[in-house]
Amino acid sequence: MVNPVKHFYEFGPFRFDAERHRLFRLGEPVPLSPKAAEALLVLLQNAGQLLERERLMEAVWGDTFVEDANLTVAISALRKTLAQHNDKTEYIETIPRVGYRFLADVRDTHDELAPLVIEKRTLSRTVIEEELIPEASSLPTRQLQLAGGSKFNRWWFVAAGVLLVVGLTSFLVWRARARGTAAAHKSINSLAVLPFKPLNDATRSDDEYLGLGLSDSLITRLSNVKHLTIRPTGAIIRFNNPKQDVIAAGKQLQVESVLDGRIQHEGDRVRVTVQLFRVSDGATLWAESFDERFTDLLAVQDRISRHVAEVVSEKLTNEDQQQIAKRGTDNAEAFHAYLKGRYAWNKRTDEELKKAITLFQRAIDLDPTYAAAYAGMAYCYVSLGDYNAAPAKEVFPLAKASAMKALEIDDQLAEAHTALAHTRFLFDWDWPNAEKEYQHALELQPNNATAHHWYGWFLIAMGRTDEAMREIKRAEELDPLSLIIKANVGNFYYFARQYDQAIEIQQKVVDTDPSFVQGRRKLAFSLEAKGLEQEAIKQWLNVEANFGATPEMLASYSKAFAREGLKGYWRAALQTDIESWKNSEATAAAVASYYARLGDRDQAFLWLNKSYEAHDPWLVYTSISPVYDNLRGDPRFPTFLKQLHLEN
Repeated sequence: MVNPVKHFYEFGPFRFDAERHRLFRLGEPVPLSPKAAEALLVLLQNAGQLLERERLMEAVWGDTFVEDANLTVAISALRKTLAQHNDKTEYIETIPRVGYRFLADVRDTHDELAPLVIEKRTLSRTVIEEELIPEASSLPTRQLQLAGGSKFNRWWFVAAGVLLVVGLTSFLVWRARARGTAAAHKSINSLAVLPFKPLNDATRSDDEYLGLGLSDSLITRLSNVKHLTIRPTGAIIRFNNPKQDVIAAGKQLQVESVLDGRIQHEGDRVRVTVQLFRVSDGATLWAESFDERFTDLLAVQDRISRHVAEVVSEKLTNEDQQQIAKRGTDNAEAFHAYLKGRYAWNKRTDEELKKAITLFQRAIDLDPTYAAAYAGMAYCYVSLGDYNAAPAKEVFPLAKASAMKALEIDDQLAEAHTALAHTRFLFDWDWPNAEKEYQHALELQPNNATAHHWYGWFLIAMGRTDEAMREIKRAEELDPLSLIIKANVGNFYYFARQYDQAIEIQQKVVDTDPSFVQGRRKLAFSLEAKGLEQEAIKQWLNVEANFGATPEMLASYSKAFAREGLKGYWRAALQTDIESWKNSEATAAAVASYYARLGDRDQAFLWLNKSYEAHDPWLVYTSISPVYDNLRGDPRFPTFLKQLHLEN
């Protein structure tokens, strides 16, 4: 009898059964989902050719309407499977926004089907295939007679035994692999939640705020898992690009896993597709799609948070689970106002901070028990005061009231404790209670980069340099791409009078991003303190240009420097700025620093006292800043520090 002929595709150590859509490696079956197998078949049939996404989707799903992200999930699963059963050979090339190409050499072969084939599959599935089952009349006369009189072909009996053995073996292998996979998933200690991006090219402003807002909200929730390090929103904003390579982003962010999402809002519906990747090998750890009413976005967030936490963590305590499940509000409209507020707050401009306050207030009006919205307002007010964008006497009391209201509703809200701590530090000058709040915030969220960063500032102002360095470096570990944190690591060395270390770090920051003005400003301070005047004036002139100095002003500063060095520059800058600063409480401390550099102690103390009356938050650094070293021999300096409770 002629055996049927089977069609196979061979590549590397793999063999793919074209008829039965089964993949083998060195004769051993490799499990594939049906859609991943269909996608592989189409890729193999067109090996070396570019396959557009639309063509591949049509071949796999036909006329069935599915989201574009389903293809991404299938290809990702296929990549993961091939990688798990082979070396790091790249089989499938992605052409962003276009399609895919199968790269390996493919051999098209045909084999005769053997009379009996037994294949093992995971999940204890066993398939037995025979070339041909004869008619009953042609069965051999020798049969196995059972007690009940039934007759069975002895080959069926043998096959049944093999089936049992193979099934049991497959089950044990599957269970071992499942446990190994679970253990691999649960060893994850760090995660980045990238900004959710639009499902298609028609980007709308709603999709943008929803995408970043939802990511930010998930980051806040997942940050409550104490042993899981989550990159803060400030770190992931730069990856808000639909073409972003997810794994490359994860490597830059120095995390073990990345959550990538797509979102689309149409009318009263919202579609969300999420995938959790392991960065080391690009494997998909979890994927799911949601198609819900727009008002059910809270429920979508609940499910994503819960699933991600379960996949990456084996140490979830009851407290972790409660914190992850905590919504803050059940009012969908309030939640969307909050998301818009977070979106605006993360832009960090004066205008957007004020817009964020309005949106948080909208959320509070809709739900007066929304603690996170109060905490968001507190952060905005603190930022406005910290940036000297509004009078400290106006915004810090509002920050304090908002933070305390948030804690009245939910005393486990780390963000509210952090905002309250910074207010007590920069405005109240209440050192003991400020420190208690910082420490409480870090007990609740040990991996909160902002809390570590701000606590570091508190400690450096207290003169506790070693502790401050530990906090700022921990903040840098948690947010490794933050230029402001890196620059402030250098700044802490500056305050410690370790100028060489300060200059080295700050120069690297400037080299990384020459447009980062705060980095140049901090570098200029350190160069000046080191006595490197030529290098310092280059940085100061660059800073002046970025702050709006005209070519004529820059020319006058250069001439003044040529005549008198940095003192000439500061004298010229003071003459330019003094008129506009006379009526501004927010800049009194800056004027005082100019006079301190020039050695005019009387004017320096005059402006320091004006700054004190205005409750300038940056006065707390006068006790440690090298800028004020010229004042330290004056008897008025200790008295001034005593006013600030910094006499020690």
